[in-house]
Amino acid sequence: MGIVVAVLSVPGAAAAHGGPTDDETSSNYRTRVTLIDPDVAGVSVRAIDAGSRLELVNRGATTVIVRGYQGEPYLRVGPDGVFENRRSAATYLNADRYGAVDVPAIVDPDAMPEWRQVSTGSTARWHDHRTHWMSTLAPPAVLADGSREYVIYDPWVVPLQVGDSIAEIRGDLTWVPPPNSRLWWTVTAAALAVGVAATRRAGSPWLRASALWVVAAADLAATVGFVGASAGTGFFRASQFLYPALIAIAAARVSVHAARGAAGPFLAAGLAALLALGMSGASRLDGFSRSQIATTLPGTLDRMLTVGVLAIGGALLVDFVVGLARRPPTRTVPDTANTPEFVR
Repeated sequence: MGIVVAVLSVPGAAAAHGGPTDDETSSNYRTRVTLIDPDVAGVSVRAIDAGSRLELVNRGATTVIVRGYQGEPYLRVGPDGVFENRRSAATYLNADRYGAVDVPAIVDPDAMPEWRQVSTGSTARWHDHRTHWMSTLAPPAVLADGSREYVIYDPWVVPLQVGDSIAEIRGDLTWVPPPNSRLWWTVTAAALAVGVAATRRAGSPWLRASALWVVAAADLAATVGFVGASAGTGFFRASQFLYPALIAIAAARVSVHAARGAAGPFLAAGLAALLALGMSGASRLDGFSRSQIATTLPGTLDRMLTVGVLAIGGALLVDFVVGLARRPPTRTVPDTANTPEFVR
């Protein structure tokens, strides 16, 4: 287990995903796949989930085996599906971001592989501790000056066996300084102030409808970028479009009422604003303080979309709360139809 221990005890860095959990989708560390050497027909590899995992797709007819930390067979990807070796330590160590698991006694890098099927497809996705930083402490160079890019691994290597041949996945790991979070929060606050002033001054149904359409469009664009960089299931990807769809439905309802000259469904607009602010915008706040975001969009564009969702959604929510407080109480009209008449 000496090699495994060496891999898992690398000193140094703010966690590659910026935190201790496996499902975070932002980081200040950029993991890139640069090439497969030599090139393997039908096989492609990319870093996914902001460098959290690797994704290997094998569309060819030859089975590809990913080697573990001691050179043992770890994953098998081929026409018959994806399998993991229960005898490989990587099967268990890769289940945790920092490899903080107890490796069972069954592990033996020299034993014949004991394959267990994990998918019927041709795509394997896994954490690989050779490709990201394995500590919650920053490397000394980053601690000394975190304002500049710093190459940590170049290259990192993940060995493959393709039939009877050997190949390597190669890439690099780089510290990329985070954006100026204060700047983005200042921009958001300024945009929110402008939005609140505009909605309170005009307060027309058409303004609310237009604002909701802008929020729906911004949220949709950000969602497309996130889904494109995600490796989730088809259901997971489809579910990400629920929020922009609900906001668009609210925008459509307000638009119909505005066309009729009515005040519009006040509650629908408020709930859509709350949804945009609390569910969509808030889920992307880490982009203000992390340089690497799980998106196919340019980082600056993704942050601008987040600003738009937060500022416009916040302005609509303020408009809703203030309007709700100023609405006159509903008065009950007494029923006089059956009231007896008294004659003096």
